[in-house]
Amino acid sequence: MTELTIIHGDDILLSKKYLEKTIDKKSTLILSGKTNSEQEINSTFYSKGLFSDNQCILLEGFINAKKINLLQKLLPGASSPVVLWEPSVISENVLKGFPQAKIIIFKLKRQLFNWLDNLRPGGYQTSVDIFNKLLMQGEVPEVIWKLLVDRLRMLILIESGSLSGIPPWQVDRLRRQLKYFKPNKLTKLYLKSIESEFILKSGKAVFSLPLQIEFLLS
Repeated sequence: MTELTIIHGDDILLSKKYLEKTIDKKSTLILSGKTNSEQEINSTFYSKGLFSDNQCILLEGFINAKKINLLQKLLPGASSPVVLWEPSVISENVLKGFPQAKIIIFKLKRQLFNWLDNLRPGGYQTSVDIFNKLLMQGEVPEVIWKLLVDRLRMLILIESGSLSGIPPWQVDRLRRQLKYFKPNKLTKLYLKSIESEFILKSGKAVFSLPLQIEFLLS
């Protein structure tokens, strides 16, 4: 039986670190659920490389790309151990389809999502206080920043009438949050976040990422 490890969860930073340790020093064949064709996936699953004894097959984003049936069909004949990495939480119903798998999950704290849900104009001090508590509890600024920017993007989509890429269970919650923002306020915040990210990545930032987050919240 093919050895299968499933690494998933919304704490992408920690799950990636665990993934790197898992495939470290292995000859890794990487397949993307979004970009690789079914023919490419088939040939990789059944191929044996020069270092096949220390080889593994890494699958990225197969669940989100709805390639579950293909994966279940190919697994029994895989030439090497398989590692499935998903940058979100996989549902219990989907996981039941892989009873032989070793499953590792990395979930963000519920308090972090509560903080995102309660972001609104006029709540600066409360938002900053909770943000600093999250940092003290060990939350990583880079993760918070990504989730904050993603939340702004989703609110802008809701404001424009688009639901593209937004999980159905989040729609009503986002619509309620949207009512607190004046028209174009979110767009200005999002553009400000893009500018801040560019400055951070260029190495020209005067302030740290936590301070950049506080500025964005102000």
